[in-house]
Amino acid sequence: MRRISRVVRWGSLWVTLVGGLAIAALPGFAQAPGSARQQEVLAAEVLEPKDSAQVGYPEAVKGRVPAGYWAFLAVAPLGAAPRIWIQSPIVAVKKDGTFIGQVWPGTKEAGIGDKYNLFVFAHKDKQHFREGQVLMGIPPECGTNATQECVVSDHITVVRTR
Repeated sequence: MRRISRVVRWGSLWVTLVGGLAIAALPGFAQAPGSARQQEVLAAEVLEPKDSAQVGYPEAVKGRVPAGYWAFLAVAPLGAAPRIWIQSPIVAVKKDGTFIGQVWPGTKEAGIGDKYNLFVFAHKDKQHFREGQVLMGIPPECGTNATQECVVSDHITVVRTR
């Protein structure tokens, strides 16, 4: 009887170990947010507002940049293409690369009803872009992943309604 009890205990331990390993191997199970196993952010992106959103003046924008990059927001009125205006500096980026900043689509009096493209630029040099700087399109040194000195997000298009 004692031998059967030992076999059952070892059997239970074996099932627990094997079952635990099988569960831990499931995709995403052992990858808690912020863990080292989580995939690194390699692109810049606009998180909020979403594409086709209605926005105000000013409008809060949430974005994300790769580690080691400075964040810059930019606004491009569709009626003034290819001009892109760099907005106020982003002063804080969280460890996960997210930030919140402000954009000013149009002016206080003008721009209601107009469409605007919003971008996130990320650069390794904090001084590369300046508030109020006007770009004549996406700079050629800016790519879409963090293998370059400058990274730019895909744009989202918003409509200013207030």
